[in-house]
Amino acid sequence: MATSIASGAACSDSGASAKADPGSSTPTSSTTSSTSTTTTTTHPPAPSTTSVTNETNFVTIKGTGSLTVPLPARVPLPAIVHAHHEGNNSFVVTGVDSFGQRTTVLASARGAYEGTFAVGFVDSASNPTKQLRIDTRGPWRIDVASAVFAPPLGTGRRGVGDTVLSYEGPAVTAHLSFPSKSKLVVNVYENGGVVPLVDTKGPYDGPISLLPGPLFIAVTTSGKWSIMIEQP
Repeated sequence: MATSIASGAACSDSGASAKADPGSSTPTSSTTSSTSTTTTTTHPPAPSTTSVTNETNFVTIKGTGSLTVPLPARVPLPAIVHAHHEGNNSFVVTGVDSFGQRTTVLASARGAYEGTFAVGFVDSASNPTKQLRIDTRGPWRIDVASAVFAPPLGTGRRGVGDTVLSYEGPAVTAHLSFPSKSKLVVNVYENGGVVPLVDTKGPYDGPISLLPGPLFIAVTTSGKWSIMIEQP
C-alpha cells in the first residue's frame, strides 16, 4: 500500500523517516451497497516523517462513490484519519453520531484530496462519532488510527494540506508561516476541548502560543505551511 495514515499532503521534512515494512492485507469486514467498500488491516510503507509509527494499530477502508462507513471498533477515539481521493469531483467527509445524525464536516476538497484530519476529539461520551459519511464519485481510501500515533511536532514541521500533530512539551511560542492565499485554520485539542489559534485567509506569518502538552494541533488548509518552535 502506497498511502499511510498521515503521509501525502502532510509530508514533513523535519527528522528521520519512520520505516514500516509493507505487508499483505487481511480482510476484517465488508459492507455492500450500490457502490462498494472494503475494510482491511494493512501494513503500508511509511514514506515520510508524518507516517504512523506503529503499523499494527490502524485500519484501512476503501470504497467507491458516496457511502456511510462505521469507524472501526478496535481504533479508539479520539482518532486521526488519513484520506486519499483522486479526480476532479468534490470530496467531503462528515462525522455521523451515535443517533445517525451528521455532525461536523471533517474534510473537503473540490477535487483531489490527500490529508489527515481529527475525529472525536471533542465528542461527548454519550454521543460519540460512530460513522463517517463520504460524499464523492469514484474511488477513495481512508486510514483510521488512534490519535496517539499522530506524528510529533518536535522542533518544527513543514507540510502541505490538512494534518494532525502531537505535542508533549512545555508552553512555548511557535512561528507559523503560510504563504498561500487560501483558507487556514489551526486548532489545538487538549483535555477534551478545542482552542482556536488561527482562522484566516492567507498569507499568514506570525507567532502562535502552545500550552503545555500533551495536546494535538490540527492544521486545515490546502496550502503549504510550516510550524517551527521559537528558541528562547
